[in-house]
Amino acid sequence: MVDMSILPTFVISVLVVMFLLASLKIASEYQRITVFRLGRYFGIKGPGLIVIVPIIDKCHKFSIGEHGQLISENTGKFKEAEIPVEYNTKIYVGSQIKVTGFSNDIVQVTLDEDQRQRIRCEKCGHEMRL
Repeated sequence: MVDMSILPTFVISVLVVMFLLASLKIASEYQRITVFRLGRYFGIKGPGLIVIVPIIDKCHKFSIGEHGQLISENTGKFKEAEIPVEYNTKIYVGSQIKVTGFSNDIVQVTLDEDQRQRIRCEKCGHEMRL
């Protein structure tokens, strides 16, 4: 017969291991992870091993060369994440932008030169080059 006194200890230890595994994220050299804590922008983490709080933090991974759109003077939208951006040239709101680098908690972007050569699907966001 199985001793029932170790069952709660086993269940708790399995839950702790699952929580720890869910709190680890990995970003490669040219990738960063934006962390949103309780829906608000918390910062950019990476590269390397990143520890988050699984239930409270939402993460979005992006890399150099990823395309997005400038939605306000200092904010770019990449996939579903709105991230603070920095640029040196004149870029108008609504323009297509491309990630060129990272500094502290700000993404460096430039105007996407070949935006006229791409078509983006409205439903799924898939891009196709002409």
